[in-house]
Amino acid sequence: MNEKAENAKKSDKNFSRMRRELSTEEEKWKNQALWFCGIFLTFFLGELVLYLILWNINDWASVFLLQTMLIMPAYLTNSGMMLFGKGGAPLDKGRVCKDGNRLFGPGKTVKGFILGPVFGILVSLCVHLILIFSWEGIENIIIAFWSGQREYVLFHSTPSEAVDLFKVYMTGAHWYESLGFGFVKLTLRVTLVSFGGATGDLLGSWLKRRLNKQRGEPIWGIDQLDFIIPAVLVSLPFIILNVKFIAIVVFISIFTPSLAIIANTISYLIGLKAVPY
Repeated sequence: MNEKAENAKKSDKNFSRMRRELSTEEEKWKNQALWFCGIFLTFFLGELVLYLILWNINDWASVFLLQTMLIMPAYLTNSGMMLFGKGGAPLDKGRVCKDGNRLFGPGKTVKGFILGPVFGILVSLCVHLILIFSWEGIENIIIAFWSGQREYVLFHSTPSEAVDLFKVYMTGAHWYESLGFGFVKLTLRVTLVSFGGATGDLLGSWLKRRLNKQRGEPIWGIDQLDFIIPAVLVSLPFIILNVKFIAIVVFISIFTPSLAIIANTISYLIGLKAVPY
């Protein structure tokens, strides 16, 4: 057998391992996942169309950028918990509640709860430091957009108001604060959002155990948003509370489950996951 055919055979073998035969319950969850993928894809595209009709594409891009700056530590923490939490001591130490189920389950470990947020904090601060050192150029771009013909509609404001909005999310500082002081506040915000995301993930696991759900059984909505809600709540003292923040929260509530469900479904369809959830 030539090398090309042998590699193809190995690839098919690996693919078949991932696309294993599913149980009756898993088939039901798979069908649910495909339906939810279609629903959230519709929500995501519908929101984009709504922005294009009522406002403009620059507004959509602004909300996307600002929500990423706000919730990035929680996203990274969630990934870090999956990367570094395997094989560690369970966070609940095997404790069983009155309902006969574990407090959190074996998948939630001390290592994951610590290293996940540490990963989220370090990577997020590295990204924000790049933005802080590049702030002068970023500020000039924002002013050019607001002062020129590429005016934003949803975020209709003066250039100074626009700069302050982006400055708070990107550097942690208001217009009247130094970037150094802003970085101190930003570090606190990133830390709280990271551990808020980890805590939300634990609360989601706790709820699944109380609802007597099997390990790996999806709870649509909770699985995708449990880590987001506490993360947003702890960020409130550090951001500007106005209609723009409401737009950002709505965007997060649609974008986050859409991203998770669509990515899992695509991974399943191309053979990278055994199940699409």
